[in-house]
Amino acid sequence: MKTTEAATNALAAAREVAARLRAPAVGTEHLLLAVANSADEAVRRGVDAIGVAREAIEKGVEAVSPKHEGPMPRPLPLSAHVNQVMEAATKAASMLGADEIAEEHLLLGLLKVGGRAGEAMETAGMSLGEARLRVLEALRVPSEARFELGAPRPAESRAAEELYKSVAEARAEVKSAPGSRMLPARDLSAPAELLPGPWVARTKELAKLAETVDRTERPSLFVVGPAGVGKRSLVHAYAKLLLSQAGSGFPRRRVHLFEPGLAREAAPPVFSGEGTVVGRWLAELLARAEGGLFAFSNFVSDEWIYDDFIAFVVPACERRWAQCLFLVTLDERRAIARRFPALTNVTFELDLLPLTKQETVEIAVSRSRSWPKAERVTMASTAAEAGVTLAEKFLPGALPGSALDVLERTRERVRRDYAPRVPDMEGSIDELQRQIKAATEAGRAEEAARLRRERDSVLRAYDEKVERLQEERGTIVIGTGEIVKTVADLAGKSEEEVRHAGAWH
Repeated sequence: MKTTEAATNALAAAREVAARLRAPAVGTEHLLLAVANSADEAVRRGVDAIGVAREAIEKGVEAVSPKHEGPMPRPLPLSAHVNQVMEAATKAASMLGADEIAEEHLLLGLLKVGGRAGEAMETAGMSLGEARLRVLEALRVPSEARFELGAPRPAESRAAEELYKSVAEARAEVKSAPGSRMLPARDLSAPAELLPGPWVARTKELAKLAETVDRTERPSLFVVGPAGVGKRSLVHAYAKLLLSQAGSGFPRRRVHLFEPGLAREAAPPVFSGEGTVVGRWLAELLARAEGGLFAFSNFVSDEWIYDDFIAFVVPACERRWAQCLFLVTLDERRAIARRFPALTNVTFELDLLPLTKQETVEIAVSRSRSWPKAERVTMASTAAEAGVTLAEKFLPGALPGSALDVLERTRERVRRDYAPRVPDMEGSIDELQRQIKAATEAGRAEEAARLRRERDSVLRAYDEKVERLQEERGTIVIGTGEIVKTVADLAGKSEEEVRHAGAWH
């Protein structure tokens, strides 16, 4: 479909904006500013409906536009998001019965795709979802087309009705058979499911989480932060807080943590995503979690669960049937906001920034003190500091996640490398295993049975010997050398390079 002269001029103006801001490509933010300066009556009506001054939009665009170092490419290419805007604009023009793509269709396409244009508007003080609804209303876009352009469907949707019915059925089943089946969620109200060790750092965030989710209106909450920043640990800490309050007159609440990986373990045959099965799981979990909290982690990146999750859980949040925590990165949060802006009206946000090095060291030391005493493995305080410093220097990921990964991997390797050994008995067991296999393959059943009894006897003696050696063994202390080995392995570098990279300063 062809573009009108005005729309073509808007694309040219977007290139000029991108060049002035030294951007590497023409992005949606540059097209937004070009369209916002349009003289077209319909476009001006739509832009005015957003309710943000053009000067504020321009400042927002300048704030989010990336800067290109070195010679500028000529001509400036269109970004992938701008190409998506053109596709959305083409669809908008077709739905509205136009023969050409006009500037107003570019505006509708921008509001559907968002990208940095959405970030620029949020910087200017207007959410993308709200701006979309205002423009769709100002341009009098028919209801059927609004849904295709990103507007949320009414709360009284079929999905909501199906959810209400499913939860009611599940609630009845739970009352008649309270024993929990194998469901794709962990009940963190059971102490065994909680992370070990006391809660260190994040005290302000924990207090904010508790204050928000304990409100009488039962709001849901987005916990936003980079991977490894401790979002799930915060949920575990809140569950521990509830357990500590259980005997103090507070009503008992349960906390469920849902992850797609658990669903795969529960029912691998539905890995492809059968909506009815996923929905049934969620309905039962919602029924069990009533009065509690329902936390979701890693669901956005898992395509097989995402659509079914949205279809069932979003209406539950909107109607406040369930109180949910969404553990997401900033990009995932923006993606959900673009696709389901109605969630913004019923949720709060809690931002988790990477912890400081000192806070992470405190967490690492605390975690090491919670290791089982029977392992006889401890860690020097200098090793904890080295682990945090080296993780920050050599490994991707936010603190404390990357540092705690180094700590746990070092612990596992030390337990394996320094485990008591009885080589002669291990050789005997291996030889008996070889003889059993040969006898079985040859059909000598009686001989194979005799060899298995002999092997089992040797195994019992071996286990007893290893247990005595374990008791006699002195405590292993993890030092900086063991941390260096782990980081070198994870980073794909030599131990010497890691040790002498100035990481101790």
